[in-house]
Amino acid sequence: MTETAHGAPLDRILGTVASVRVLRQLCEGGEHAPPHIASQTGLSRPAVREALIRLERERVIERVGQGRNVLYRFAEDHPLARRISKLFRGEAKAYRI
Repeated sequence: MTETAHGAPLDRILGTVASVRVLRQLCEGGEHAPPHIASQTGLSRPAVREALIRLERERVIERVGQGRNVLYRFAEDHPLARRISKLFRGEAKAYRI
């Protein structure tokens, strides 16, 4: 498999099961706190925290707020945002999630 001049962005974004689950949750819309993401995805809080760090570093999600009031949302302006959303919608349709 060849990489583009920009590397392989989807490898970095979707590189772990936790990242995929967290991103899937955030693609549904709204702003979510890490404990809520953990309960919705079935992941541990440390796994969610690592996924959030990874996804924020790739700028596919955004942090909103500060301190104990931090929420996260999907970055609709990310260059791959439409394709990622389409990927998850297709998944949901195909598997009736």
